[in-house]
Amino acid sequence: MPLGALPLAAGLAACTGTGSPNLTTALAEGITVPALSSDGTDADRTLASLRIAEDGATMTVAAGDANYTMALERAGAPFSVAGWEDAGDFTVFGFAGPSGGAEVIIGTYVVTAVASAAGNTLIAQGGFNTPAAGLPETRAQYEGFWTISGVSGALGTAEGVFDATADFDAGTIVFAISDADGAAALGSGSGTLDGNTFSSSYNLTSGPNTSNNTVEGNFYGPSAEEMAGLIAGTGGGEASAGLLFGQKK
Repeated sequence: MPLGALPLAAGLAACTGTGSPNLTTALAEGITVPALSSDGTDADRTLASLRIAEDGATMTVAAGDANYTMALERAGAPFSVAGWEDAGDFTVFGFAGPSGGAEVIIGTYVVTAVASAAGNTLIAQGGFNTPAAGLPETRAQYEGFWTISGVSGALGTAEGVFDATADFDAGTIVFAISDADGAAALGSGSGTLDGNTFSSSYNLTSGPNTSNNTVEGNFYGPSAEEMAGLIAGTGGGEASAGLLFGQKK
């Protein structure tokens, strides 16, 4: 994930356009979003509050007893992974605090924050959910990035790219999961759609991390331009946790 010299406020502004929901304003006011909270033993689905100051200087994400306030450390640049050639709508930023750090990935309509400190990790993800009238009537193709780790570290970390076919008419979704180069198949998933939400298996059957997982997420933007989800499961007797995000092809 190369990091450049784009100030956070400028990066956020570049992610919002005239007539579009303004993610900068929403984040400055604070939003409540789905989250995964891990204490190094389990990964629990919960809700979190996420706020990023409009000038981009600080971010705060909190759920239950977990509360992380961090300062901008690394200015942002377009998110990049070899197997996803058209990831330019997402920008990644780095934050740091007294005992940990965070990465924030911002799209046009969805934001993902991963904050870790003292052995605890909180993954928060949300934005502008697609309204019912904006959902596609038939199939839509998506591509994006995913990462899954064992919460205690024994399972290791795997990441790569995915292709997804969402059939809004049939109410189904299918995932093809590949490595970071998009060259080797690592797993698959299938599930159902319910309005602007999806729930699917997301199983890794080869590679550095084999695990059985479920991804739960949403479609974002006026016409479901983006999608994102939180991944939780088990592998090798250990809880696993991760995320995915992507955009319509």
